Amino acid sequence: MFGYYLKIAWVSIRKTPLLSLLIVLTVAVGIAASMTTYTVQYMMSKDPLPGLSDRTFQIQLNSWGPEKPYGYEGDEERTTRHITLQDAKNLLAAKQAPLQTAIGEFAEFVYSEDQSFSDGIGTDIRTVTIDFFAMMRAPFLYGTAWSAEDDEAGTDVTIISKKLNDKLFGGVNSIGKSIVIGERQYRIVGVMDDWPMLPKFYGAPFEAYQPTRDVFVPFFNQIRHELLTRSELAFNCWTAPADDSIRAFFNSECVWIMFWVQLDTPSDRKRYLDFIFDYAKDQRQFGRFQRDGFHKMYSVEEFLLNEEVVSKDTRIGVWLAFLFLIVCLLNCMSLMTAKFHSKAAEVGLRRAVGASKQNLFAQFSCEILLLALFASVLGMLMTLAGLHFTKSAYSYLSAELMTMDVNMVLATLGLAIVATMAFGLLPIIKAIQVQPASQLKSQ
Repeated sequence: MFGYYLKIAWVSIRKTPLLSLLIVLTVAVGIAASMTTYTVQYMMSKDPLPGLSDRTFQIQLNSWGPEKPYGYEGDEERTTRHITLQDAKNLLAAKQAPLQTAIGEFAEFVYSEDQSFSDGIGTDIRTVTIDFFAMMRAPFLYGTAWSAEDDEAGTDVTIISKKLNDKLFGGVNSIGKSIVIGERQYRIVGVMDDWPMLPKFYGAPFEAYQPTRDVFVPFFNQIRHELLTRSELAFNCWTAPADDSIRAFFNSECVWIMFWVQLDTPSDRKRYLDFIFDYAKDQRQFGRFQRDGFHKMYSVEEFLLNEEVVSKDTRIGVWLAFLFLIVCLLNCMSLMTAKFHSKAAEVGLRRAVGASKQNLFAQFSCEILLLALFASVLGMLMTLAGLHFTKSAYSYLSAELMTMDVNMVLATLGLAIVATMAFGLLPIIKAIQVQPASQLKSQ
């Protein structure tokens, strides 16, 4: 019987091609607008570290002095996402967490040893300690992280991205080769594979949806060579550095380093929080940490919420897109009402020869189902096109944001079918209420 109803539904659609096409297009446009927006928001809100996000914490210390911070105009009674170099060194040396990493950055020109400086690529370089790669589940295409000895000594070694490896070495295994960063040669010990972590919570919030950095070097290599690009660095200074030198900046109360730890159990977290409060008390003896409290540990989720990585504007955009979908479906409902109204004579005749309302409901439901299937496929294609154009318009964002996983594909197809069927119920109910007598008299 179902096959028979589908056959009748297909004949009906072919009899009114323009109206049927308009219904399909109306639904597809609404689906594409809503799902393009929702896909981006969904990818922005994904758990960047599944299974470890609730065990990975960002450490914030209130090392502010009694005076208002130098050059700072914000709220005094709060912490920042950064800590000083002195505190980063002390926390690393204390080894109170199974895994911990200090994260810095600088900018420099990068090129292969076969190229000249004029061929260099201006690159933002991430500096990390060795635990970073295990904590963040960094995938390696070739090689591994540098050794613990290289980490502590700040040796001239580097890990590069697959993209940079393709650009400089044609994608071959480049382990053991060198690149030039600024004026120094760095030996390549690892090549990272494509790394679709979103959002990238371990850096500044504005970087959360940008591609992964192409070059990583040991944190203490940055300190040893005094590498810093203050014009591109997010920092605050509670007192002005002694002079304009990088060494003075490193030795100052300027905060510029992100610090993350991994703690497996609630007792470990409590113990670490107690540790940083005790650490602050100890530092007060040296004239530091003169404000009470405000030392914090943020989990990945808490950090992302606190820094508003997913903005309210994005969420509002999703709501507006779905309101647009509802408007499209209401218009679709009107079109379906008009489509079924034209079948009044057919309905009356079928009722007169014995067809029940249930038979007519099943017949018209099959017609709506066919239209919904066409709309879902077209809506999916239009959504993919929308994501492609969004990717082109926002090329500075990670391309991973503009992709659909299996869940989003199924959600798009399912939404199109369910929404079309739901908004088709009222037109169907109205259509099957036609009285046979009224139609037979008019014939």
